[in-house]
Amino acid sequence: MNNKQYYVTLPDKAQEGPYDEKDLITRYQAGEYPKGTLVWQEGMDSWILIETMMSNVERITNDERRTADCKPNTPPLPAIIPPPPPSIPDNFKKEYYVADYDGNKQGPYSLDELKNSVKTGKLYGSELGWKQGMTDWVSLEDILDTRPVTYYMEPQSWVACSFFCASSILSIALTIAFSERSYDAFMICRLMCRLTLLTASILLLIRLFKAWKVLQNISARIRIPSPGQAIGFLFIPLFNFYWGFVAFCKISSLGNKLLKRPGSIQLWPFLTYCILNILGFIVLVASGGASSRGAVERWLIVGNIISICSTACAIFLIYYINKLIFKYNKTK
Repeated sequence: MNNKQYYVTLPDKAQEGPYDEKDLITRYQAGEYPKGTLVWQEGMDSWILIETMMSNVERITNDERRTADCKPNTPPLPAIIPPPPPSIPDNFKKEYYVADYDGNKQGPYSLDELKNSVKTGKLYGSELGWKQGMTDWVSLEDILDTRPVTYYMEPQSWVACSFFCASSILSIALTIAFSERSYDAFMICRLMCRLTLLTASILLLIRLFKAWKVLQNISARIRIPSPGQAIGFLFIPLFNFYWGFVAFCKISSLGNKLLKRPGSIQLWPFLTYCILNILGFIVLVASGGASSRGAVERWLIVGNIISICSTACAIFLIYYINKLIFKYNKTK
């Protein structure tokens, strides 16, 4: 036997000790320590299972008995005060108390126990919690940081949505001016419509560039084009129609992993936006080659419908990309 002092941590994280080796063996043999109990003494790097420690003690004791007659009598070692055992992690410390809606105090709980209680529904999360050192009771949502994240739209996203809406309004005004044979109003509306649509598209590409940078960071094991390449491919004639599907759908699939949402919920607006862009290009070519005024007016009406639907999808895309960037900045 040695005179080292042992500390014990039970499976419920309660600590006992110090005990000398004889007391520890007696308590273990009496069945006071269930399976999973940890033990530590000075000189040990970390806690070990008491079963492992006891098997080593029995082996050493048997060896000592066999060689006891050969050893000279030696005086006992002087008693020393052992250093404190390694500290228990904060999330295991039972230091939190909870006040329910009737004013009854419960506890103490560890931080992990509080999280599990809220997760399993034993606690709502809106109860009050307190631990020593806090000046007042606060909501468990603040202690556990479980309040839902409030997303906000960046100014650049609001501006992009505004320009997309303005382009749809000007497209309708252009059609009205054409039907009323107001040439000057038609030319002004067409110029303003193209400028607003161009500005909205540039702002959307900027948001797409930032979203692709997020994808590059969260998909380190997947080889994808750089943000500059992703945007540059959209300026290659004809190939850009194909790449539009790839670029926007890749944002949806990889972005949903960060936002933890099913891919089927968010994919259809991206696909619809790409399809509407192709249809818009076809309508533009068809209206330019129309042989009669009535045909041009019909193509303009079809273009208005496509423009309104495309604007709705674009606003959703901007909102989703904004949320993706916000979530990434919040978690990195």
